[in-house]
Amino acid sequence: MRKEERNSKKSSATSNKHKQYLEMVTSFLEIEYGLQVVFERDGETALFHERRGIIPGDFIIVNNRVTRQRQLYLLLHEAGHVLLRESEKEHKRRYPAAVVHGSRPTRAHKIDTLREEVMAWEKGREIAADFQIPIDDSVWHSMVTSALYKYLEWSKRA
Repeated sequence: MRKEERNSKKSSATSNKHKQYLEMVTSFLEIEYGLQVVFERDGETALFHERRGIIPGDFIIVNNRVTRQRQLYLLLHEAGHVLLRESEKEHKRRYPAAVVHGSRPTRAHKIDTLREEVMAWEKGREIAADFQIPIDDSVWHSMVTSALYKYLEWSKRA
């Protein structure tokens, strides 16, 4: 077997493993929280919610134009947000300025948003450990860094 064929089979097996992990996390979110996960071409990956807590009708969209590995890591991050929002009261205590009041975000809102983003990545990593999902540290760190940098840039412009 040629090297290219071996690499192709290895890549396919890895992709199938990531697909299984995606299905595992998706099932967890649907069973435990009643959250629908939608994989959408060019969709903005995010938890769409009406309140601080998780309520019926909330859902997650994951951009499926990225690799399955990246889809998995994005979903783990969004699942981290879900865990942070399990208790509306606790979310309000931790991130009192997370909800914008007024037309412009305050400094406190920007900081609470950034803090929640950091914690959602950390919670996502914990979920991966709970489900024994292996994480490629290099890819994970790259994604965390990129995502948090976007929030830093947003905080300067907002």
